[in-house]
Amino acid sequence: MTRAPLSVGANAKTRFDNGFRIDEERLRRIASIVQDSIGSDPAPEVRFKIYRSDGLTYETLDIADIAAEGNFASERIEKLSVHANTDEIDATVELYDGETRLDIEGKDRNTVQVLNSTLRSFLRDDVCNRRTVPKRMDRVILFAFIAIMPFFIVVTLLSDASNEGALREAVESNDLAQKLNYLLES
Repeated sequence: MTRAPLSVGANAKTRFDNGFRIDEERLRRIASIVQDSIGSDPAPEVRFKIYRSDGLTYETLDIADIAAEGNFASERIEKLSVHANTDEIDATVELYDGETRLDIEGKDRNTVQVLNSTLRSFLRDDVCNRRTVPKRMDRVILFAFIAIMPFFIVVTLLSDASNEGALREAVESNDLAQKLNYLLES
């Protein structure tokens, strides 16, 4: 359903760069915050638009449809958009890989401010609180591992060579205390 453009009195945009954790309960809470804050009669429809990795995109009004998604690698949800609008306000929350955006436009500054504040707090505290690794950090970690590993191998080989005599003595000894001392010292 397309509405006429709003005569915007206020606009609020927020971007979160953290990863997000979303489930059915959190989606319901987002929908509830939007409906309660807008407060129009009847309550605005909250639409969910799902973008999957297999190219399928669909809209639904029912959160159960999203919860029923298998979210397997080949059909993974890559982006989720939550949208509600009336003649007075237009609110969108977009969740996708490593970023969440909140965009609210409305005629009434107070309504925009209340919705923005409430949604922003909920998203910050309960949805966008996952730390993500920067996109190329996996390569840096792999390079560091490959660069440092030979050092540890050499140190291990040298320490084993210097302890070879002590190991032989502990193995050949019948004294249990000497064997335990070797284990504790190495």
